[in-house]
Amino acid sequence: MKARPSIEKRRKERARQDKKREKSERRSDRKVEKADRPAREDGADPDIDHIVPGPQPIEVDTSLDRYVDPLAEVNSDESGQDEKAEA
Repeated sequence: MKARPSIEKRRKERARQDKKREKSERRSDRKVEKADRPAREDGADPDIDHIVPGPQPIEVDTSLDRYVDPLAEVNSDESGQDEKAEA
């Protein structure tokens, strides 16, 4: 037998309230953890410390001692597909 709609609504509302309370607790815990964490001396973000702004260095093939165009492989692959499509 199926439960009455009002009982199901109460269960859903109770589940929503529980989830909201748990989420609030997680947020407050995170806030406390964040406040307890010591600040970095240099103030830099560790996620982007390794990124160098500006133009990136040109890739050189050390075995050939010449510039290697990274798009050359892509362009040659596309031309090869065109030839296969025509055949």
